Amino acid sequence: MQHVGQLESLKYRLNQLNESIRSLQFFIHNNGHPSMPPWPDILARYNLLLSQIHALFNALSYIPQQQQQQKQQEGSRLNITKPLQNLVVYPSVLITPHQLDHGLQQLFRTSQTPEVLKEEDGIVRRIGSMLKTSTPEGVPLHQTPEGCLQVVQECTEIKHEHDARVERAVRAVTLLKDRYDWHARVEPQEEQEQEEQDATPEDENMNINTANVDDGDIIMDVPPPPEFESEPQPPTNNEAQNDWNSEASTPPLAQSDAVDAASVTEAVLGESSTGASDAPPG
Repeated sequence: MQHVGQLESLKYRLNQLNESIRSLQFFIHNNGHPSMPPWPDILARYNLLLSQIHALFNALSYIPQQQQQQKQQEGSRLNITKPLQNLVVYPSVLITPHQLDHGLQQLFRTSQTPEVLKEEDGIVRRIGSMLKTSTPEGVPLHQTPEGCLQVVQECTEIKHEHDARVERAVRAVTLLKDRYDWHARVEPQEEQEQEEQDATPEDENMNINTANVDDGDIIMDVPPPPEFESEPQPPTNNEAQNDWNSEASTPPLAQSDAVDAASVTEAVLGESSTGASDAPPG
């Protein structure tokens, strides 16, 4: 019963390792989305896969303490390199080679898992569609030696083209690695909320309705100040010519007229002062 428990433990570890590999593959494909998952999550799943492989390796290479002490006592005469030899089940009745082959076919899995088989068929179908010698049914099985060499040559060309694309992609990523800050995280929503909290009542009163235009300009729906409502327009050429003609036709003020105006002003001022002095006291 002890050996059965060890086999069950190995079976459980193998199933767990298979599930981890499938989970990592599904996670890398990102559920069919054309984007890459976060690298820390991929690294965490990969580290989990490595730990399970290491645990399975330790379970397969484990030597019981009793046998290890016996090996140290007897030296190299006892060769314990395969602990699974103790778990092998031997038949009690001798069987023929035909029965052995038939039994092995039933015990061992000779076909691939459905997921791996489906993926392999898809890859072969895509490569077959790229070949010039392929038909709608696929690459013919029975071909001449020249046809087989042509198929091999086309497959080699497809492989070289694929490697060239991968090399260009790796080079592009390497060039862009130091150009951008990949750790930066832009949070415009939080910045906008912070600006709204820091706004003063005066800023809230000065509310300007704006609308974005395609070319990036901003239209301000604010009425102009009163002093700019009737801004004088510059005169045209005809208006300027008419003003100049009117000024030229107006005669200048004569010197005699200026003297008469001054004398009239003095007379008025003298009469007003005389009337004020002749007036009886109140």
